[in-house]
Amino acid sequence: MKRFVLFAMTMLMLAGTALAQGIQTGTIRGMVKDQQDRAVPGATVVSVNDESSLRPYLNDHGVLLINRVLDGGFETGSGIELIEKLAQSESKPAMILVSNLIDAQQQAAAAGARRGFGKSALYAESTAAILREAAKHEE
Repeated sequence: MKRFVLFAMTMLMLAGTALAQGIQTGTIRGMVKDQQDRAVPGATVVSVNDESSLRPYLNDHGVLLINRVLDGGFETGSGIELIEKLAQSESKPAMILVSNLIDAQQQAAAAGARRGFGKSALYAESTAAILREAAKHEE
């Protein structure tokens, strides 16, 4: 079964720099790996910047990483409000808030998100464990 990790936000680390330089498009490259550092077959990473682009991925086979503050064409600028809305859908994807703010993480959990992480922990092993657990649950 395919696993999707969706970034319902601008790219985590590069967005501010790219926008400051006037860049409006880009490419995300990388590989989704398991605990043994092997590529995960069929895994796909998709970046979306509005709800119509997100809609095809709203199923119970994916993991959505949602930024606390949304850019682009979302109906709301709040990642927590987006989580609340998506939690009401029939096929609830696993949702994880990306925010360093503890109160935002608590609000996201109350709205239906899984335990999240902050951008400062983006490359931490604990973050990898959170993502693995969310993806495993969706198998």
